[in-house]
Amino acid sequence: MQRSTFSFYDWHFSGEMQELMDYANQKFDNENWRSYGDWDVPQMSKSWNVMVDEYTQATRPVMLAPLAEKPIMDTTGFEWYSGRIPKMGHAIQFMETDIQEFYELDIPQGALLDKIREKWFTKMEACIQGFHTELNCMTYQALSTGMLNYTASGTNSIPVQIDYRVPAKHKLKALKQKWFSDTNWTPNENADPIKDLQRMCKIADNDGVPYDHFEMSKDLYDNFLMHPKVTAAVQARLVPAAASTTIYPMNNQEIVDVLMKVFSIPVIIPIDEKSKWNKLGVIEEAKPSFEKNTVVLVQSGQFFRIKNSPSMYLQDTNPAVRISSLEGGRIAFLHQYSSEPYAEKSSGELWACPVMKNPNNLIIMKVDEQSNTGLLKVEP
Repeated sequence: MQRSTFSFYDWHFSGEMQELMDYANQKFDNENWRSYGDWDVPQMSKSWNVMVDEYTQATRPVMLAPLAEKPIMDTTGFEWYSGRIPKMGHAIQFMETDIQEFYELDIPQGALLDKIREKWFTKMEACIQGFHTELNCMTYQALSTGMLNYTASGTNSIPVQIDYRVPAKHKLKALKQKWFSDTNWTPNENADPIKDLQRMCKIADNDGVPYDHFEMSKDLYDNFLMHPKVTAAVQARLVPAAASTTIYPMNNQEIVDVLMKVFSIPVIIPIDEKSKWNKLGVIEEAKPSFEKNTVVLVQSGQFFRIKNSPSMYLQDTNPAVRISSLEGGRIAFLHQYSSEPYAEKSSGELWACPVMKNPNNLIIMKVDEQSNTGLLKVEP
């Protein structure tokens, strides 16, 4: 039976390819990065500058003589920080051999074409998901470290570094003793995790920093709730009359409830994120982007703006290629077609990075380090 040749070029021209890509992208409408920030207006320049909002804390007015001039309220002034928008991208490819595998199937023409489209859609969906995963990872790293720090990770990759200028006084260590003595989460009984969290809240209150909740890695969260200093403090509130040797069985929710109601600890949100790298054709588990031994105190709502710049693909007028785009044109795809050898390559790229609206409103603590001052570093 003679079969007609499948043409990616004609398929794209029909508009169905863009419809499938839009459908795939809708699956990521609730990606984690969207809860922290939203797209900024696209900009042609790859450089960005952000004016950091100052703290304007209410102070008491002074007593004045009848004709005295009013003193100007002392404020910290405005500050700027800047950086460049990095480019990320990857591609999928369909070769002649991929198509031929489907031609070997003894199925009707309509079913054959559906199989080819399904295979392409599966690859494209994973490609699109990769961009959203990267935005998640960038957001988590920025939130938990106050920086973006990417090393070159494979073919054609480059390092990326952005310092968000989180104030030194908001970069903390555990006071006196780190929470765990080794990487196996062996608790340090001289540590006091509850007091460390309370200290973060006190610093925020003193500096006028709005906050809503804590965030920490899922591993840290689980081991924090099992820390002997935490369980002992909670048990003493749940069963005040119990002897110190009595073990009262507590579930995580009971511990959290006591932390919130008795110790005034805000909600703690565990972050459990995983991703994979493709390094030189080998897929590997990537290190979690949210630092596993870090606690952050953050406000609710949009903490970031996603700076972005349009791809040059959108300006390509070559009739031999086709262009698709997602997220208002921010994620762009260039579809190239080859007759010899027969192949279709879809290259996607995105120029974007999360930028903090106000780095002053982030407080970070590394609990695997300790300091007599509780500061990550002491400024001269």
